[in-house]
Amino acid sequence: MAKKIYSLLLSDDVVEQVDNLAAKQGISRSNMVNRILGEHFSYSTPEKRMHDIFAEVEQLILPHSTMRFSNMPSVSMATIFSALPYRYKPTVRYSVELVDSDGCIARLRVSLRSQNSDLLEGMKRFYALFMQLEQDALGQRTSGTDDSGRFVRLLQKPDDYITDSQIAECITAYINNFDELLGVYFAQGCSKKSVHEIKRRYAKYLAENIHV
Repeated sequence: MAKKIYSLLLSDDVVEQVDNLAAKQGISRSNMVNRILGEHFSYSTPEKRMHDIFAEVEQLILPHSTMRFSNMPSVSMATIFSALPYRYKPTVRYSVELVDSDGCIARLRVSLRSQNSDLLEGMKRFYALFMQLEQDALGQRTSGTDDSGRFVRLLQKPDDYITDSQIAECITAYINNFDELLGVYFAQGCSKKSVHEIKRRYAKYLAENIHV
């Protein structure tokens, strides 16, 4: 949706209230004003849709005690943090950017800030395993890549129309599944036994969720 610059004369007290609300929700003043006006006229702006999707993702993530949701300054982005079951419990970062183009619903980036060479090598092996699982199951629909130690995946829009609530569920389910399989891989020492268990759980995920 196209946007233009408008000049508005507002009282300092009103702007202060807008800024306070924008700060609480982690968005800019302009996005906050746009959202308020959209809600007043019962118009769902793209920013409002993104806010609602992430609000639902946050609620769906809450039951998972090892995960923490965080809004980003951009209304289209959010981050989910999880602890990896490996020695000092390093943090895995799931960065989600909502997109609505090229048949995609979101771009997911998975990263781990660590200098431990064994850990980083283990992450690369898991990425390769996971990408092969997706390739075997979904074929060319997937576009997962290992980008210099980060897993990057465009989550595809299903063939059938899905609601914003279902988009939130799809994103959450995908991240939960990825994180669960990653945990299994490291908890069992990156062994053949862990690979067998990962394949079993991935098949269960495919059977119970919309494929993205």
